[in-house]
Amino acid sequence: MKKLYLLILFQLVFTNAFSQKEIWGSAMYGGEYHYGYIFKTDSIGDNLTVMHSFNWGDGALPGELLSVSNNKLYGITSYGGQHAGGIDTASGGTFFEYDMSTSSYAVIQHLGPGNTVIPGDTPYGEGMRTLSEGAPGIIYGELRGYYGGSRFFTYNINTGIAAVAANMLTFQGGFQNQTTGIRANSAFYKHTDGYLYATSYVNSTCPIAQPNFGCIYRLDPANNTISMRYRGECSMTDNGYLFRGNFVPYNGELYSTTLQGGGPVFKGVIYSFNPQTSVYTKHYSFEGGELGGTSYFLTKANNGKFYGIADGGISEPNLQSGGGILYEFDPTTNIFTKKYNFLYGDGWNGNVGPFASSLISGHNGKLYGATDNGIFEYNPATNEMRAAGRSDVSTQSFKLTLTKVCRKPSYIPSVETVRQSCEGSIFVFDLQSENATNTIWLHNNIPDTSKTGTILAFDAISLADAGSWSAQLTNECGTTNTIAFYIAVQPKPVVIQNGSSLITLSDATSYQWIYCDSNLPISNATGATYSPEVDGNFSVNITSNNCALTSDCFLFSTLGLGGVSDNTIVVYPNPAGNELLLKGITGIISGAVYNVTGQRVMEITSNRLDVAGLQSGVYFIGLIVDNQTRIGKFVKR
Repeated sequence: MKKLYLLILFQLVFTNAFSQKEIWGSAMYGGEYHYGYIFKTDSIGDNLTVMHSFNWGDGALPGELLSVSNNKLYGITSYGGQHAGGIDTASGGTFFEYDMSTSSYAVIQHLGPGNTVIPGDTPYGEGMRTLSEGAPGIIYGELRGYYGGSRFFTYNINTGIAAVAANMLTFQGGFQNQTTGIRANSAFYKHTDGYLYATSYVNSTCPIAQPNFGCIYRLDPANNTISMRYRGECSMTDNGYLFRGNFVPYNGELYSTTLQGGGPVFKGVIYSFNPQTSVYTKHYSFEGGELGGTSYFLTKANNGKFYGIADGGISEPNLQSGGGILYEFDPTTNIFTKKYNFLYGDGWNGNVGPFASSLISGHNGKLYGATDNGIFEYNPATNEMRAAGRSDVSTQSFKLTLTKVCRKPSYIPSVETVRQSCEGSIFVFDLQSENATNTIWLHNNIPDTSKTGTILAFDAISLADAGSWSAQLTNECGTTNTIAFYIAVQPKPVVIQNGSSLITLSDATSYQWIYCDSNLPISNATGATYSPEVDGNFSVNITSNNCALTSDCFLFSTLGLGGVSDNTIVVYPNPAGNELLLKGITGIISGAVYNVTGQRVMEITSNRLDVAGLQSGVYFIGLIVDNQTRIGKFVKR
């Protein structure tokens, strides 16, 4: 018993030592099957652990993960799934969820030409930002198509229903002047005005014959209607084109970057878009070379400044064009500052490495990003860069993306929905939660204040402990309600006296009667009924449901009432017809009716019994009331 409580104490200390603030992410390639994987790190990017490897059947080449309030991650893969062809076939893919509470992966929709719920040709994935929570509990995503086939879909995390929300806008243009669908290049951004904003690399004010300058459009989640808000100018202007959509807000406007345009080297710009007036403003043109250009990522730090990743940087022998830069942009002054050069160096995996593929603001005011080598940490206050969790070089990870997560408590559900136990035995069930700071156990949906910690433990389990058990696990990020499981307790046998015989009111696979005074078995006394030759104390050992149980000692008397009178149940009418009442019995915990051979023929759930279905004969009643055994006897007419 001492060891059991030490285990509980260790569990409490251990769970509180873990932080629920973490970083999760995906890798486009790598993992056990080389089709990508889901991973997590602690809040500072260390201890990178692979949580799920994509195996083609459940998807391949995942995009960035979306963290939602139900403690699940959602994402899309570009390939794999039931409707996928070969790796070079632009079809297939999956829409999936990963439950951080139970560490389980599930495919919600197998995408591709065979999907009739949300049909589309080419899902997003491959390290791209693919999904957004456009309304509380409603996830928005896009399936790309060709020549007007793109469409947006929604998924309700509460109902599990996926549906097409809207078909994408089209325009007339291109070199062949055909009807072409606008395709998003990133997930929607939900602004404070309640609308969802996104960008595309196509459409402009001059769709014929060069439409590929880009546009900004808006979706109204109230009615799922799409409207055009801004179209790029009809030239390779100084204002930039090919708009990125990973918006960051500042002073009521949305900031992002373009991939091209901006004078004089056309390496892109940092721009803002005013959702109220639809006014587009360029703030900075990338200069190329060591100062970088073609920026894909922009994020806002706690100091109010923007930080991003761009191509270029210092030339190296292995990377003549540079491995990329980390830059800072102050939206109050429009001042751009390069902060760090990503270097190939000697190529060692322990280095930060080149070609960053993600950048987020962490839980602690620092920035976290990823290269193929793994996670890096950048401190804006000190300009210090640190290599954090490293990728597994054996899997050749590629294009890692990061998602900041405040994770509600996790746990491992019981594999068995019903857990068998033996009355009086030790019972232990460990939720294996690594980040719960408070636990409330519920017994039959009623809180049990005697149980604390994430281990449900009983020194000697009783019939009163049987029933449904679940837990509410809480930390600073929220509450997780665990899946309930049922504890079935096999009771100790009950012995009663019927005339000159002893009867055990228990179904069992084996019986052995015992002399209590000597604790010795009685020869040939191996049935449910035993007729003692002398008065004395007797008990019975039984085996039932893998439980070896022994009854309490029973004082046998040839008067036929030994050991019964103080615990009898008054029943009426007796003999009984269709109904039997148990007088003075309240708070029944469990009970049953037995025939003269000891077989259980009816469960008792209240003090009023419907016995119309019983055959005529003698029956016994065995109850557990207030943790004490009570017995009775009646005759059925």
